[in-house]
Amino acid sequence: MRKTIKLALFVIIVPILISSCTDEDKFKNPVFYRLERGGLVRFTDIFTDYLLAGETPQEAVFSEEIYDPNGNLSSFEMNLVTATDTLLVQTVTSFPAQFTITGADIELLTGETVSFGDSFTFYNVAVRNDGVRFTPDELVADFENNEFAGNTQPNLTSQPGYADALSFDLIIACPGIFDPTFAVSGTYTILADNFFGQAGDPLEVIAGPDANQITLVNLFADGFNVVVTFNDDGTATVPKQDAWVSGTYGQASVEGGGPVYDCADLIILDLEHTVAAGSFGVGTISFQLI
Repeated sequence: MRKTIKLALFVIIVPILISSCTDEDKFKNPVFYRLERGGLVRFTDIFTDYLLAGETPQEAVFSEEIYDPNGNLSSFEMNLVTATDTLLVQTVTSFPAQFTITGADIELLTGETVSFGDSFTFYNVAVRNDGVRFTPDELVADFENNEFAGNTQPNLTSQPGYADALSFDLIIACPGIFDPTFAVSGTYTILADNFFGQAGDPLEVIAGPDANQITLVNLFADGFNVVVTFNDDGTATVPKQDAWVSGTYGQASVEGGGPVYDCADLIILDLEHTVAAGSFGVGTISFQLI
């Protein structure tokens, strides 16, 4: 099956003269923020693993300092998103501040029991001192139809390591020492796939070829198997390898990696999809033995 996806090879930058969430250390040209600072909150420390850690799911804790890089906020609302609701976790009115949440806190908020490997999404709102609310929603401007939505520049929330606190996911990490020879063969379920949209589909996983590897059979339904290597630090690595075929650009490869939750038989991979002409960007796929 040949897949057709449009490859973004060019970027056109259009100055947008409406209020949007910016951080001046990301832009040198003031036209992008119109000499008016938006609202943004960042984590003080830059990190890549958003984990609640503890001996039990209830004791697992995430605690990090947040700050207001533009110095113009009156408050910051942190919200936990569930399948049916958005629940207020904490409101901050002075900065810097400490954001701390435990598995027990999440159970109290949601009324549901938490387990190792569970993932939780936070959708937060920065309120500027003039009352303007800045959300993680990407700024979209359609001048032709006079339609506008969102107010946050997408580069503030899409770059790994930039440590924005407007939106993020937290996962309850597995306790103990990770065994890189962990490999459970079987039929997994794809929980999420923001590249090809395979959520809910089965995925056959077999152990090998090496002791610290697994093979994802026909991962993107295009006849290619993808080998994943487990590392001592509880992560997985996917070396660059052929994975699917683009109907327009030919052979496509993937490479990347992500966290492994052996106690929950859960694997999450951030994979960059590339062809000879360039990159389609990074897609995240997660799958679990259920």
